[in-house]
Amino acid sequence: MKNILILGKGYIGSGLFEYIKIKEDISAEIKSKSELNYLDYSILDNYIFNAKAKGLDYIINCVGYTGRPNVEGCEYDKETCWKYNVNIPILFTEIANHYDIPIIHVSSGCIYTGYEKDYSEEDEPNFGLYNNSSFYSKTKHACEISLKNTNSYIFRIRMPFSYKSSNRNYINKILQYDNLISYKNSLTCVEDLNEFVYKFINLKDKPKFGIFNVLNSGSATAKDVVNILQKYKLENKNWKFLDQKEMNFKTPRSNCVLSVQKIEKLKLELPNVIISLENSIKNFHNNL
Repeated sequence: MKNILILGKGYIGSGLFEYIKIKEDISAEIKSKSELNYLDYSILDNYIFNAKAKGLDYIINCVGYTGRPNVEGCEYDKETCWKYNVNIPILFTEIANHYDIPIIHVSSGCIYTGYEKDYSEEDEPNFGLYNNSSFYSKTKHACEISLKNTNSYIFRIRMPFSYKSSNRNYINKILQYDNLISYKNSLTCVEDLNEFVYKFINLKDKPKFGIFNVLNSGSATAKDVVNILQKYKLENKNWKFLDQKEMNFKTPRSNCVLSVQKIEKLKLELPNVIISLENSIKNFHNNL
């Protein structure tokens, strides 16, 4: 029986807990900031100390700041964005390492842009701290730099989608936005991510600490998503496809495809993104 602690009750954390809690071989607990003030070092340290004594096997950090209603919100609240995307992961890792508890950070792969290659975990980010990028992406790159050589795992995800309706769900966003841009991108199905996490923490041979691109294989565009939505009679009558320059974004956007060879070598690859999109949209429609 594995014991895990999930920190953060947002879109990713709550979904992961719902998936994990029904597994008979895992005992999971989830805490929000209101339930456990993880901004206070002494409170968190004391909690982890007691959890370690009871046999805590993994900490999974699902805390993060993505901005509201989208990544542009981070440009207006940089202090909060930096706190949740950089300072808190450092704090969690320091305490986890002190008690020799493996920690997983669910982070972002939106630190690359362009189509020169499928970016691997070893590639230097070109849409991060030192580039013309969004502040959100800068914080995610800064976090990776800060956690280098620590005993932690970083799971990079991108543009998460699910069959469950949510304002954080990429499917909902496509339906809500009138103006769309359509570029090839790596995406992560939340249900596939949950299964990946479950399998990862149950691996017999624990992988070396480091970064993992946790994305569905292949790539998809907004037009691909729209085509599948229309197949299930889901659409926005005001949809219009524009070039990125026409959108007048306050901050640049990441558009890229990431390599998933590293998780394939672990035999933990996620299904093809088009297949998972089809399944998710079908079930999304059925749940309406």
